[in-house]
Amino acid sequence: MKLKGYAIQIGAAALLVAALAAYRMGGVPANTEGRVMVFCDAFFIVGMLYFCIGALIWVSTTGFFDIFSYAFRKGAHALIPGRITDTVGGFYEYKLGKQEKRKGKGAETGGRFGKGSTLLIGLMLLIVSAVLTAVWYGI
Repeated sequence: MKLKGYAIQIGAAALLVAALAAYRMGGVPANTEGRVMVFCDAFFIVGMLYFCIGALIWVSTTGFFDIFSYAFRKGAHALIPGRITDTVGGFYEYKLGKQEKRKGKGAETGGRFGKGSTLLIGLMLLIVSAVLTAVWYGI
């Protein structure tokens, strides 16, 4: 099942790289240098996107954003008291409840597709971009 998650994410990354390269290909010269530059940019953009999303997923599994969800819940209850039930109590109880939910969902291993796969694919795309940059400077 883990390989299926990697395959889906790599396929989506390949489609994004191809779409960006096709979009940018019309505005550059049709020589090797222009094509390498376009693919370098496409790999870098998609790699940074994957890397940053993976980093956000990793940070969210640590409970860093719990204070923001608690504040939003309390603020929504203050604005619309009848629609949202306020059975949480204080922040400490809320944080403990969120930690128990994360343990039940397997958040420490990264959840459904995993934080590791998104970070790893982003890092691989950035490495490909760095290699293409070196090739571009060598031309």
